[in-house]
Amino acid sequence: MNKILIKIAFLAIFGSVVGNPEIQVSSFKTIDKNLINKSLNENEARIQEAIFNNPGEIEKIKALSINSNPYSKTQAKVRVGELYNEGERVFIAKRAQKVKQELELLGIKVNHVPVISACFSGGGYRAMISTAGFFTGLEKTGLSKLLSYASALSGSTWTLAPWTCKNCSLSDFKTNLQKRVELGLGAIQNPVQLKQFTDALIDKLINLQPITPVDIYGGLLADKLLNNFDPDRHAVRLSQSAHFVMTGERLMPIYTSIICNEEVYHWMEHTPFETGCSYLKSYVPTWAFGRKFSKGISKDYAPEQSLGYLMGIWGSAFEIAVKDLIQSESDKIKQSSLFLYSILDHIDDTAV
Repeated sequence: MNKILIKIAFLAIFGSVVGNPEIQVSSFKTIDKNLINKSLNENEARIQEAIFNNPGEIEKIKALSINSNPYSKTQAKVRVGELYNEGERVFIAKRAQKVKQELELLGIKVNHVPVISACFSGGGYRAMISTAGFFTGLEKTGLSKLLSYASALSGSTWTLAPWTCKNCSLSDFKTNLQKRVELGLGAIQNPVQLKQFTDALIDKLINLQPITPVDIYGGLLADKLLNNFDPDRHAVRLSQSAHFVMTGERLMPIYTSIICNEEVYHWMEHTPFETGCSYLKSYVPTWAFGRKFSKGISKDYAPEQSLGYLMGIWGSAFEIAVKDLIQSESDKIKQSSLFLYSILDHIDDTAV
């Protein structure tokens, strides 16, 4: 799976950059070729070299990136601690007022407004559809107005993110979802969308960020599930929904992923305001997630990761380590296959 997706990324980028007959090669002095990231793998290094050899097109992409990035001149800072950030504090105060009003309409009077949340698990399209169905039930009963938070993982984020970031009605979202759910993930056919997607990948490489299978996976998800954001389905940003959340009119979404480069997995949370985790007790603005930091300060001005890419992170079940998968199911495996259990200790910690 990984090799196939990497190959798709490689071909998609070269098809957009090297294969574009309209590229005009001219003097390009804003980036020094010596800055080419030598830590990239061979394919990515070749892609980045192609980028530096086609300066005219890169000038256009950089200009578009800067113009569409409201934080292109803003340094980000790491927030240390476990207290609420300013944006969430505003949300909590306003949402509490709304929830109290709804409770009173139900004949319930409280001195302290409870914080009611819903939690959704993963499972690809199945989880996406069931999450939409669950919210439909909550809306019909009026209970959705009592929720302050909804936490989602993997497929359930594919409902929560497009719906809340668009700030549309649940009915409108479901109408669009019903049309899209019949389609599986496939190649990006629309030339305009393909150009927008590959430009985003090139922008990451310009900022010395690696391209991984998650970029491609997220791009395919965005192409199928974020069509109601057109013409910018590959340029939607999670932080753009912060102002919707701060009104307190709707619940606040919390998307989840894991830090898997350690012996024990740790949960990461992604909200319209911040990305971080309680394990590290550190958080960065969501619009700065992906930047490099030193001593608590961002060292570059890379644009915010796209919502499609984040949906890829949240739903990257294909990145699970084989050994971890077998270990978690060891009891069942012992019962069904002594052979698999016997080779458990000989399996490398590599992704499927």
